[in-house]
Amino acid sequence: MFSTALEHCAGIGGFLAVVAAEKQVARAIGIEYNRENQVVANIRAFIANNAFEVEQGDVLTQDYKGLEANKVFSHPPMGVRRAGISEKLYPRLKERLVRTRPSQRLDWEYTLSALCSQREGGKTVVVVPDGMLFSIGRDIMLRKQLTDEGRLEAVISLPAGILAGIGVKISLLVFSENNRKVNMVDASEMGVRMKGRTKLSLADIDQIVFWYGQKADSEHNKIVDLGQMEQKDYTWMPSAYFRGELSVLENPEKLGDLAEVCRGGNIKSSQLEGWASDEPTEYQYIMLKHIENNEVSDNLPYLKEIDEKHQKSLLQAGDLLIFRTAPFKVAIMPETGTKVLANGNLYYL
Repeated sequence: MFSTALEHCAGIGGFLAVVAAEKQVARAIGIEYNRENQVVANIRAFIANNAFEVEQGDVLTQDYKGLEANKVFSHPPMGVRRAGISEKLYPRLKERLVRTRPSQRLDWEYTLSALCSQREGGKTVVVVPDGMLFSIGRDIMLRKQLTDEGRLEAVISLPAGILAGIGVKISLLVFSENNRKVNMVDASEMGVRMKGRTKLSLADIDQIVFWYGQKADSEHNKIVDLGQMEQKDYTWMPSAYFRGELSVLENPEKLGDLAEVCRGGNIKSSQLEGWASDEPTEYQYIMLKHIENNEVSDNLPYLKEIDEKHQKSLLQAGDLLIFRTAPFKVAIMPETGTKVLANGNLYYL
């Protein structure tokens, strides 16, 4: 069969160069929104004897089903927002989203666009932020829809820090057709941690591919049927299926009766930029990236001031910090000698 590999959000063509070099497909083509990236990608393609090609285009507003790709890969920008894009989505993509409310973040739009580009009998792989795997509202509706359609084949949970410059934990979604069971692969502890990043060796990658190909449960993968997924409210987080049944608690207490649960201040980035100080002051600010190995960084950014309404979001030494978005980090607030403002993605007790 004629085989076409299509990459959405192709960047400078790194993935396509590897695919073309391995000569596993007859045609390798990418779509890239950014003109400069597209030019660089095609220079690389020229050096590689035109083994692949990258077109400039928008995978959210242009329908690429006509390319007849039976292998689709997408590593889209995460958490990106584009004002007014909901009205510009191409018809087949808009139809997939018709029963869900619009969202400012376009993670699902990029995911479904990749799936819409795949020909029948093919396979699609998408890199996604972990928040898509368990969030409620629109997310659970779309997860249920794709699960019930038999489109989800596997979820591969990857280690934190695997992508340079991205603090969000990611997973791979593998889509195909007629799946009545899903392989949940937990590879979150693979690799070696080096300077804030996680490096995967070729042996690590081979091991992950092996778990993905398993047809029975192992220590790192679980074969889950659709009934089990329904019981878990259609969560796609592999770790949810590795836990045992919760034991019945004796004399339980509500957390709110034992401690005050607070959430950090919701502050616009433009406001934070206005408060930022290059010199030490009495105020500092903490975000997800400032916690590593369950410890708060010694180099929190300084702020010139904090307005009155955010004074209630100042942390105290000994507070338990819990971030509400993936990767879920926990730490105890140390004594800093300053007033530290909590980010809106952080809960503290």
